[in-house]
Amino acid sequence: MESNLISANCFEKKITVEDVTVTFIGNALSEDAPITDVKELPKLFHTHVYAELFLCKSGEMSVVCSSVNHKLSEGDVVFVPPKVPHYTEIGSDCVSFVIGISIKKRKQTENFNIHKNLQKLFDSETPVCFRSFRPVFPEKMLWIEEFCRSQSVSAMLSGISALSFLADSYVEQLPAEDTVNKASRKLNIIMQIENYIGGRYYENITAPQLAQMLYISPRQLARIVNERFGDSLHHVIILKRIESAAKLLSESKLTVEEISAFVGFDTKSCFYKAFKKEYGITPLQYRNKHKGRVSS
Repeated sequence: MESNLISANCFEKKITVEDVTVTFIGNALSEDAPITDVKELPKLFHTHVYAELFLCKSGEMSVVCSSVNHKLSEGDVVFVPPKVPHYTEIGSDCVSFVIGISIKKRKQTENFNIHKNLQKLFDSETPVCFRSFRPVFPEKMLWIEEFCRSQSVSAMLSGISALSFLADSYVEQLPAEDTVNKASRKLNIIMQIENYIGGRYYENITAPQLAQMLYISPRQLARIVNERFGDSLHHVIILKRIESAAKLLSESKLTVEEISAFVGFDTKSCFYKAFKKEYGITPLQYRNKHKGRVSS
């Protein structure tokens, strides 16, 4: 087990079990200290490179994501996968805890699959909510409070056991969606991406903004774009701008500067660099080569 002091009261602890190394990040509390909760977390959308597990011990709270407001009451738990935008809203009488978690697969010759089991949760594209009636709380989730107070090995082992339980529960609650429905939904997302890029390529489109509009995570957007175009969203947009610029160079009398601004480049030099990279010649050379196609 490894332990690192991050700040005055925040610890990062690692523990290796079979084929996985699990890192827990949390606020350290003394036995006689008042319970520290998540009230001080930012009320703006933010992301982490690690997952977060929220426990509502009493009262009410919400974990708000781009498309869903997960309202929690006593005993409810929400698992927020890495890089999923979210923020929290806490009731005045709420007692709640949050633990950061990351996992890393380690080489293991024996047939253990703890990492594979936990990875199901971490691969989720959206937060996963577990209601107390399953039941999850209190037996399987009290380790969170124990970990915040003691950072003990037993609490971390209980945490791994609880995470495995949550992963199994998550798989059980997945909708029985057939392959055709999954393909249809994915095709619909691809069409929306293509329409958005085709109609607004000249704007400053960012991946988080587009993902939020499509109600998917930036990670899911990146995967879909790469599968469809074999490239990043940024380069797909650049190619669309260059393609439109080439058409304007050959079919209009707009100046190179006007075309550069029209298709969305911030500066003329950026336009020249991107255009030459794709066509091997400058915009002016391209226009001269195709000047017979310019409308009179």
